Amino acid sequence: MNLGTPSARGNTAKIYLYKNKIVKVFNDVFSDRESFYEAHKQRYALSFGLNVPEYWMSPK
Repeated sequence: MNLGTPSARGNTAKIYLYKNKIVKVFNDVFSDRESFYEAHKQRYALSFGLNVPEYWMSPK
């Protein structure tokens, strides 16, 4: 998948705008566990009714 040029860069990932969605791609130095941990935190926040983005996990 060609995401184009990142809209933002951080310490852990690059952020892209792709097909009207925000895509966060973790840097290669991080294991898959990092993305699963972040997804777990999002799910936890959603369970309390907090206004956080939805997420989906894409296979590599």
